[in-house]
Formats: sequence, C-alpha cells, structure tokens
Amino acid sequence: RLEQIESDTRRQVNLPVFCAAMKLLLAGLLVVGAAEVSYTVLNNGVKMPMLAVQPEKYAPEDIGRIVSMALQTGISGIDAATFKQCQRRVGAALKGVPRNSYFLTAGIMLEQNVSSSSAHAVATNLLQSTLINLGVPHVDVMVLSRPATTCGAIQEQWRALEDFYAAGNARAIGLRVFCPASLKCIMETAKVAPALNQIFYHVGMGVDPEGFKSSFNESGTVTQSIRALDSGELVSGKLVNSIGKAHGWSGAQVSMRWVLDRGVSLSTPMSKQTHMKEALAIFQGHLTPDELTQLDNATSPKDCPVFCPSSRMCPPLEQFTLV
Repeated sequence: RLEQIESDTRRQVNLPVFCAAMKLLLAGLLVVGAAEVSYTVLNNGVKMPMLAVQPEKYAPEDIGRIVSMALQTGISGIDAATFKQCQRRVGAALKGVPRNSYFLTAGIMLEQNVSSSSAHAVATNLLQSTLINLGVPHVDVMVLSRPATTCGAIQEQWRALEDFYAAGNARAIGLRVFCPASLKCIMETAKVAPALNQIFYHVGMGVDPEGFKSSFNESGTVTQSIRALDSGELVSGKLVNSIGKAHGWSGAQVSMRWVLDRGVSLSTPMSKQTHMKEALAIFQGHLTPDELTQLDNATSPKDCPVFCPSSRMCPPLEQFTLV
C-alpha cells in the first residue's frame, strides 16, 4: 500500500517545477535578514521592483547562470532587453520557475525608418515573437526601444503595444531611450500612457538631465536607469569612493544609491553574486542631504539621456512628419 501511495505521488508531482520551487525557497531562506528591494508603483497600479538585473551585455553562455544567480540572491527583477538571443537564454533559465516569483521586462526594437503604414504590423509580429523567445504567457513590462523617425510610425508602434497590453500579454507597457518630443507624439493618440521610460541616468548628468525625467513624470511615466555604472568614474572615482567610506559602501554602491534616492529605478548589468549582494545592500541605507547635493552637482562623467547627441535621437516634434 505504501509503495502504491509513493508511486501515485510521483506521478502527481511535476518534478522540474517542484525542484525549481524548492530552489527558490532555499534561496529565500539564505537571504533572510538581507535587504529587501523596494518597489515603485507604475501608473496602472503594478508594483515594480526598484532593482533589476540586465544580462544582455554578457556572453550568451553566461546569461542563464546570471538569471538563476539573481533569483537565488534575492533579486526578482530580470530585464531581458530586446535581442532575441538574450531573450531565449533568459526564457530557458526561467523555465519551471513559478511565474509570480520574478518581474520580467522585455522589449522590441524596430528600424527607425519604418513607415507608419507598416509600423503596427511589424511591431505586432515582434511582440508575439518576444513571448515565444521567452517562453512565458506574459511579461510584466514590455517596452518599445528607440523612437521611429516619423510621428505617425511612433503612434502606430505604440498602438501595437496597447493592443498587446489589452490582450493581457503585458501587465504594463513602456519605452526605452525615448525623448520628450516622442512622448508628446505618443500622447496625441494614446489610450494608455507609457508606464516606464528606460534612459541613461547616472551621477554626473544632474538630477533632471535635459528635462527628460520631469517631462515623463508629468505623464505619470516612471524613469528607469539603464546606465547607472557606465563609466569607471562611477565605480572607482574620487567623489563616490569618498562618500562611500562613511557608509561602508563601494563607489558603485554610492552611484546606485544616488539613482534610487532621486526616485529612479535601476536595471543594471551584473554577472557576479558579490555585485548582486552589494546592490541589495544599498536598500538598507540612504545618502545624507549633503552627500546628495554633492552628487547632484557633479558634472562628470558626462552623458546624454539617450544616445549622444540627444538632438539626433530627439528632433523637435514639429520636425516629425505624419507619414
């Protein structure tokens, strides 16, 4: 009788799913007492963690390991970005992991000179391909990367994301390296306002570089930094390291904490568990007002919120055409 019960139990349990769940449970036990990642609430009520790991820049064979390591360390935010190979590797690493245990961001990137007549269909096809690449029923945030060169095409691309969102394929939709003029174009016809805009944002650029952050805030769009540590100066520079000594932090931790203290979430490349633990540790403290002022006023390293020069990526709206 016991043998029969054991046999029935084995048939009822999905072993890969069970093992993945136990792995996450054990990982959770290991990080008890560690800092807890805070959340921001998007404009549709979705809670998004303020920290995500972005594995796109690493070798394809390392991506799965990075994703698994992030989850085991206590980081639930995963940014699969826009490239097919990265999305497939991320999806493979998430296979069997309970869907509600991670927050997944992904994106699509179209040719910028796409016509308005084909933009919706092309974007729709790419959106569906992204779900197939990831092997998930839905993503938490889907972003459209880089604005097209005409307002009409931008609006049609955004309409495709709205349809994707309405179908339940994403819990929220947003943008990546979009500028205020492109946002204004979207909002002329949008039914759903973008929930997120991923831009380059770090110490040395000022609190509101080129007015990007405040412009998107007016539409209820959250800013996320995808280049918080994009220079050696942000990791080992004199300013961030001197401030870090008072907190027992590294220069990189100071740079990331400044981003968070300015109300901006982080999606950052990390491939080592030590770096992931350091990222988690910054949620246990804050910079002082004086330290924030010093970092706010820093003018190096210089950068643009989108690919430099910003004027190339962000022409004034009146220069957009509706063809």
